[in-house]
Amino acid sequence: MLELKFLIAVIILILFTLMALNHINQKVTDHPFSYVKEFEEEEIDISQRLLLMTATAYTLCEEECDSTPYITATNLNLKGCSIKDCQIVAVSKDAEKFFPMHSVVRLIDDQEILGDFRVEDRMNQKINGLAIDILKPTKLEAKNFGRRRVMVGLL
Repeated sequence: MLELKFLIAVIILILFTLMALNHINQKVTDHPFSYVKEFEEEEIDISQRLLLMTATAYTLCEEECDSTPYITATNLNLKGCSIKDCQIVAVSKDAEKFFPMHSVVRLIDDQEILGDFRVEDRMNQKINGLAIDILKPTKLEAKNFGRRRVMVGLL
């Protein structure tokens, strides 16, 4: 039953990715960050942009980040920002090859679509493999998220 749910989630992600490709040449006018990279259709290879990854969650505190927890790897200042509205993720150095900074990704676990997130941060260099870290507003929410296997697709 779990495999069936995961297969359905993968199919949904593929459909959303294909829908995004249909709109790839449209300007992003309502996006809150104007520097989001627009991809040319020939730059996207779906087979390399749909990956099964380990997902965890983090918060903006020094013990989980560095000495400047409110500044992301892309120099985005999150101080005073509503973390729930930001929808930001950090990626491992291996995952950054597939999902570069400022790109938008969709995360799906075996039960639901987790949402669309912007890659604005980088995980600690000690993290090996394909991993993604979702920014959460509280430590309790991060702890409750736990560790999950998710499908990640580039939009």
